Amino acid sequence: MFGDDRGILSYGHCDVSIPRDHRMGVLEKPSIWRLEFREDPAKHVVLLETVVRTKDDYFQDLEDRIHASEKNSAFLFVHGYNVTFEDAARRTAQMAYDLAFEGVPVFYSWPSQGSIPAYCV
Repeated sequence: MFGDDRGILSYGHCDVSIPRDHRMGVLEKPSIWRLEFREDPAKHVVLLETVVRTKDDYFQDLEDRIHASEKNSAFLFVHGYNVTFEDAARRTAQMAYDLAFEGVPVFYSWPSQGSIPAYCV
């Protein structure tokens, strides 16, 4: 949905699967060594859906979710320069799950090719 080109600032939310047998600190994904060629939400941390919202709707929903959380809290993940949007969403969900975070996980992502050599081009 979001690539490596600049665009307008967008707001929204993502749904990400966490497998039942998830190991702390791991972003489970398909492996050709295990003969896995497709993502399986039952086995892998998978970005399932991205929903773009208006700025006003996003911040109203964020405020409502923070106030509904046990400690009225949120954490913000700002990824490094060689991380794709999908990987940032997956990592944010994985950290929130591993930390048993009771608040609202939020991440900020910017255009990235997700590859160190691509930044030399």
